[in-house]
Amino acid sequence: RNRAFQKIARGKIKEIKKFISRQVGEAKSGELELNSCVLRLKRFPLIVANQEIRGTVITLEDITRLKRLEEQVSRNSRLEAMGEMAVNIAHEIRNPLGSIELFASLLKREFSEGDERRKLVEHIISGVKSLNQVISNTLLFTHTPILNFQKVNLSSLLDEALVFSSHIIKENKIKVSKEYSPKNLPLYGDGALLKQLFLNLILNAVQAIPDGGYLKISTAVITSNSSFSKGHCYNSN
Repeated sequence: RNRAFQKIARGKIKEIKKFISRQVGEAKSGELELNSCVLRLKRFPLIVANQEIRGTVITLEDITRLKRLEEQVSRNSRLEAMGEMAVNIAHEIRNPLGSIELFASLLKREFSEGDERRKLVEHIISGVKSLNQVISNTLLFTHTPILNFQKVNLSSLLDEALVFSSHIIKENKIKVSKEYSPKNLPLYGDGALLKQLFLNLILNAVQAIPDGGYLKISTAVITSNSSFSKGHCYNSN
């Protein structure tokens, strides 16, 4: 008995023999997937000294690892193509965003301080900048991320995130309460990414209480000896 063949067959000798019998009369080579393995069959004529064909030599080769590597290369190629497509789309979106931000900035000049319309335009500008940041994150497929660390106001970032999520909050009849720490210690970070983080957390909380409830957002300055005050969300039912 051929021990190597038995090891490759793994108890599926009948299936392999059927495959071999089909291939002998059809092609010189073929592949069979069996027991999560891929086998390659090759058929060669057995030629004696006088060039007379006396039979057929059949070989079986386990090419499972080779196939997995081929699949990985193919998958990486598709991901690379998707990355290039995402970059192209991001660039196409970024161009009109620049125009929107420019026109909104010009419109802002038309309204005086304290005018509600000026505040709405400021929200538009802030929203455009946030979307532009999302596009920049998309472009990280091909670039090393560079964080823009600067002094930020945590309360202001949370308020902006609440403004962007105000529509879905109202739709779900959720009541929001804020409890910000009066201590304004210096905080350094990437404001755009932090705002995106807070927005995602708020949307997750809203999705967790879709039938109306309460969303509490609180901040606190903590030390090694103080307890941490967490935000809370719970259903009104």
